Formats: sequence, C-alpha cells, structure tokens
Amino acid sequence: MGITRIATALGGALLLAACGGQEESGEFTTEDGETGEYTIDRDTGEARMSVETEEGTATLRSGKDVPVELPDGFSLFPGSRVTSNSVINQGERTGSMVIFEADAAPEDVIAHFREQAEAAGVEIQMDAKMGESLMVAGENEAEGLAFQASVTGDEGTTTGQLFIGRMPE
Repeated sequence: MGITRIATALGGALLLAACGGQEESGEFTTEDGETGEYTIDRDTGEARMSVETEEGTATLRSGKDVPVELPDGFSLFPGSRVTSNSVINQGERTGSMVIFEADAAPEDVIAHFREQAEAAGVEIQMDAKMGESLMVAGENEAEGLAFQASVTGDEGTTTGQLFIGRMPE
C-alpha cells in the first residue's frame, strides 16, 4: 500500500470519526481488505493510524503539534507557523506533509524550498505559477526522494504546503 493510499485511508477514517461525534478510536478496512486502527485525541486534535499491509505496518500521525522532522538539508521558512503536520512511515518509506504560514512574500518562501531541493539533488520537474499560487516539485531518483512545495498569498502572509518523501525501491 503506497503512502498516498495510506493518507487517503486516514482521511476517510477521520471523516467517519468527525461525523460520529464523540468516537475517538476505531477500526477500518481498506478497499484492498487491509485492516487498520485509528485514534483521535479530541483535546489536541492529533490523529494516529496504523494499517497492516503486505509490505508491513504503515503508520500515520497528524496534527498541529506533531514534531516536524524533515530530511537533512531541509527546513521550514524562518519564522513559519505550523498549522498541520502529517508524518507517514512504512519501513524505509517515509513522508512528511507540513501546512504552514509565514510572514513573507510567496516568491521568497518558494525560493527557500527550491534552493534546498536543488542542494539535495532534486531535479525540478514542475515550476508553476497559477494565479497567486506558486508550486515547485521534483525528485532525486537516485535517493528515492520526492519533493513538492506550494504557496499562495500576498506580500504580507503566505500559506504553504510542503511534502517531502523518501520512497526507496
């Protein structure tokens, strides 16, 4: 089960939990028949999930206060405020998706991430501007590193999303 599918399974579980009111934990079955468990801490908003897959146990931890652990050479834009962080682990496969705000222009924030990605050997495969949004994405195939950063905002405040994953073959 890939990291994207694990995240999708968690999203479904979280939606069910939100609709259920006070339910704080439960079990689920994926469309592939794999089983998992989730727990939601109502006080902190943190969610945890584990799924047993053919490749081993996959875990996800998500919430505002989940510690940000990025690969060496990567950091958030200075002064960023994390609004959500999700960490996925499945053996050697790992991924982090951080949603943040920064008091800087979008161009400055995206330049920060581009510089780090290029220093990590990431081949930039997408560099796009869509209205007020900017996105840069690519990968370092030799190291199994996937990278994507997207930002939107104005000269004062930028909202962004950063995904970095290691998916060795």
